[in-house]
Amino acid sequence: MTERNKKVDATRGKGISNKLMEVIHEIKKLDMDIVALSETKKKGSGNIAINDYVLIWSGIPKVERAKAGVALLVKRKWVKYIKDIQYVNEQCLVVKIELYGRVASILAVYAPTEDSPEQVKTEFYEELTSLIQNIPNRQQIIVAGDMNARVGSRVGDEVGRYGEVVVNSNRGKLIEFCKQHDLQITNSHFNHKKIHRFTWEKASKSIIDYVNQKIRAEEEDGAMGKIELPKYKTYLLQQDSIRELYERRLNGYLQTNHGSAQGEEMDIENDHEYILKAVHQAAREVMGTVEQQRKPSQGWWSEEMANAVKEKERAYNSWLSHRTAESGTQSTEVWRFLRNLKTNTKNKLNLITLNEQANYYEKLLTETRPQFTSGVVKIEATNS
Repeated sequence: MTERNKKVDATRGKGISNKLMEVIHEIKKLDMDIVALSETKKKGSGNIAINDYVLIWSGIPKVERAKAGVALLVKRKWVKYIKDIQYVNEQCLVVKIELYGRVASILAVYAPTEDSPEQVKTEFYEELTSLIQNIPNRQQIIVAGDMNARVGSRVGDEVGRYGEVVVNSNRGKLIEFCKQHDLQITNSHFNHKKIHRFTWEKASKSIIDYVNQKIRAEEEDGAMGKIELPKYKTYLLQQDSIRELYERRLNGYLQTNHGSAQGEEMDIENDHEYILKAVHQAAREVMGTVEQQRKPSQGWWSEEMANAVKEKERAYNSWLSHRTAESGTQSTEVWRFLRNLKTNTKNKLNLITLNEQANYYEKLLTETRPQFTSGVVKIEATNS
């Protein structure tokens, strides 16, 4: 995931002790800022500086046999912005960090494998849910790591079109978790090259490492408020007076927000949000906004149509999970029902509109009131 110049990724280590320098070398070539590592098998918890990165890890107690383990590799330039570290257990690590003026909670996770007991899987997602519920609504949330789930593609807003065809039994829990917390599996929303999209193992390929992200709608408390992105009358900037006024207003707001009048140096990385607010505030006052017309609502959309769409998605997901003739037939039948429902509803709506027009003109043709019939010349047909 890339946001401005921030890059976050997830990968598996399968025991990081003997491969750490190799991993750092590779992510440095890719210019990654933050990388979540899973299955590190590194015991204990803590952090250590290694070259241009800092390794933050959380694992099992040192007296136990090595297993699981999660970690975050953070580029040194971001370390000073870390607000808090929560070493949860060998399957989860939470780092709270400020990125471009917004606080983000990054969860490095390692989910139970497909053959783990159902109770273990349930407890893992319950703990994740508890952690996310304790994160303030204004914060950004990123859950990255090995989820051991193959979710397929095109599942609501959670899974995009660029996933994979194969699914496994863990997909349901991950998708339900994402729906519950409004998370998107960002891997599936971008058309990466296959070598970058899949986790390759021997002759098979799969996607089980994910970056799940949610950007909260609310902004930080304080003077920032909520930033809107309207359209402005930018054509007015062609006038010298308007352009000069905009420059003066913008400079004034920048000096007020950043203390530039006292000679303080501006840090664009940290103060991006304040600069953005100043740009919009000056543009709104000087140029004004363009009123955006909303598209008319679809008259044929109804609750019955919405329920049919949900049923189609459920049947399609069932077919993806089982790939049986029965599930395929059911998915096809539901799709046909939805198509016919949409067609019939539109035809019915058009028929109502035509009937209303026909009634209107029929009344005009049969009008008998004097104010409408005076002066009308009747023309009788004659035989030629």
